[in-house]
Amino acid sequence: MKAFATLILSCLSIYLIGQDTTFYTKDWNKAESVFSASFYEVIQKSQDDTMRASALLYFKSGQIKRSKNYANFKEKKLDGIYQEWFDNGNLKEDIEYSNGKFNGFLKTYWENGQKKRLDSFKNGEFIRGECFNGDGEVISYYAYEVMPEFKGGMDALMKYLSEEIKYPKKARRKNIQGLVIVGFVVNTDGSIYNIKIVKSINEELDKEAIRVVSGMPNWNAGRQDGEAIKVSFNLPVRYRLK
Repeated sequence: MKAFATLILSCLSIYLIGQDTTFYTKDWNKAESVFSASFYEVIQKSQDDTMRASALLYFKSGQIKRSKNYANFKEKKLDGIYQEWFDNGNLKEDIEYSNGKFNGFLKTYWENGQKKRLDSFKNGEFIRGECFNGDGEVISYYAYEVMPEFKGGMDALMKYLSEEIKYPKKARRKNIQGLVIVGFVVNTDGSIYNIKIVKSINEELDKEAIRVVSGMPNWNAGRQDGEAIKVSFNLPVRYRLK
């Protein structure tokens, strides 16, 4: 059995040679080969339009996990049908895009096959929608996408920044002002990690921005179809002398 499995993987590796293929571990880090991977993604570029492409993600077994179509692959603008499947092979999401926006139906399903959501959009604008429980019964509607939020909202975030930021003395003396952009990830529990400077002004101002962001309390996590997800976030921190 082990030799047979090795033969299958060897054949798979040979089959993928020459295609734009990326292997991933179960934690979505890049793997060196199919042998250390849990998933692999194959990019198929259009011969008629070099901007268009499809991205097909598979489980290591060869079972499909996700299918994306792009109008502009470089800019990652989704166009056409996006589909995703559960590990058991049941469809999880079935979404229609046009040039990077929801346009048409947005359907999701529970793992048991029951419908979970039926929304409709036009050029990115929500038209109508319904949500269902695992037994297929209609429940209170909730948005498909919810961005992470500092607890108390934007006003509370601005208040926190204004109270916590201490203008570095050297930067103040040199009259250094401007905008620092700090990037970070809001985890599924609302905690902040992977903090980095996206736009720099000055080393002192950068360090102070990172210090303040690192001390932030947990946010309300972002959600997709009711499930908490990790979301990358860029926070502008403006330094201004009065």
